[in-house]
Amino acid sequence: MNLVNESEKSVDTLYADELKGQLLSRNGNNWYGFAVMLFLSPLAWILLITSIFFSTFDEKYWAEGDSPGYTNFYHNIFKGETDIRRTPGYPYFIKIAEKIAGETLELEHGYGPETIYSLQKGEALTAITLHGFMVYPAHVVSGFRAASVLIKMQLLFYLAALTVFYYASQKILSNNWLHTLMVLFIALFFVHFQLWIMTEPVAISLTLIFTSLMIHYVTNPRSFLAIILGGFILIMVMVRPAFVILYPLLFAFLLLRCILAPKERIQCICGLSAVLMTSLLLFGYSKLNENNYGVATITRVGTGNGIAVFAFWGLYENGCDPDINEAFKNSEFLSENDYFKCNLRSELYSKFGVKRMKNYISESIKKNFTSYFILTVKRMYWYHQYPSFLLYYSIGVLDFALLIIMSLKARIFPWLRLGCWFFFYTTLFGLFWNVNADHPRLIMSVAPVFYLILFLHIDLFCNFYTQSKSQFWKIVHDRLYQ
Repeated sequence: MNLVNESEKSVDTLYADELKGQLLSRNGNNWYGFAVMLFLSPLAWILLITSIFFSTFDEKYWAEGDSPGYTNFYHNIFKGETDIRRTPGYPYFIKIAEKIAGETLELEHGYGPETIYSLQKGEALTAITLHGFMVYPAHVVSGFRAASVLIKMQLLFYLAALTVFYYASQKILSNNWLHTLMVLFIALFFVHFQLWIMTEPVAISLTLIFTSLMIHYVTNPRSFLAIILGGFILIMVMVRPAFVILYPLLFAFLLLRCILAPKERIQCICGLSAVLMTSLLLFGYSKLNENNYGVATITRVGTGNGIAVFAFWGLYENGCDPDINEAFKNSEFLSENDYFKCNLRSELYSKFGVKRMKNYISESIKKNFTSYFILTVKRMYWYHQYPSFLLYYSIGVLDFALLIIMSLKARIFPWLRLGCWFFFYTTLFGLFWNVNADHPRLIMSVAPVFYLILFLHIDLFCNFYTQSKSQFWKIVHDRLYQ
């Protein structure tokens, strides 16, 4: 559905469209015509610039403390085998790279000759700051060709996701130049993550694709798109369990549209059915973990992060299990200078098991919900000293206020904008709720959504000062507040 009339297009855009049409009609089967058409495409230049920029990096790869958990993965989900620490999505992505390279990729913790880290002999292995992110080092011990193939696969998947996002985001930004600038900015800002042997590279690409699917669905609702959305989030959760927040968000989104948009009821029912079906599959996966490890959960990472939060902030003093409270107090690892409390986690798991610790964390939070909520808000506030988080908070408040004001003024419900807002900010809040540190890195997986929101604001204000009042409200209604 084309939401911009021909009369609204700029002279440059109309000329480019006419030239492309002439090239296609005269040189439809000519490689020269195709090459010239590519030359005129902003997307082609974005992908080229991104690839060139990526090639300038000196590092061969980035690996950190969690990386070996993904490469040293030997479980077969099709035989009912699971790893309670890692979901199989990213490890299987690595397996494809290993198959192509014809060798196995193995990593181990610490510093190695092929890593970009440096450490003096005898120095303790502690967290370091790498490109602004706190990480524990790891390095490849075998399978360097497989690591190279993996990095290239991640880059290609990222470029494919950018292509999907480019064409989708055209539907909601009114300014062509601003749209190109936004995609180029996102492309260059996140491309360095493709060097990580971690879930971030694939998760960022999945976020771009999911956002694109949402844009396509909101601008042109179709049953198959709703079904794809419901199924796609299962893939996202299998790569990065934090994406589980999308299940209630997408369910609420489709249920509200089913109620408020009767003409779309069939599409919404299809989407809701897909969400419920994949929820059952996710429930089945958690039951596999219960069969294998005695606890029904997608991953134990959330429990481990909860242990770190309780230890660091002294929340164990008001815990619901006296035995575990005492274990916290008496542990020699409690005072370790480690935000993640890795040794303490291992000690508590060995004493009480994952299931009991999981119940302890959840029940203790319920018991002290108000104080835990206030602490989470305070921890979020303390992060305002970081420029990126100050920007997140400022735009979040501004965007939510404008969503209400503009919706009442234009008399439309901003489905996409509200969905993007909840996707990013519920994820952000969830990180502080359940994770003690490393928030700047962890939020990167959904950060493309934030920058889409930011550029929509820029587009809004550009139109406010350059368009007539009637034209401004038409653009708001047709594009910016879908």
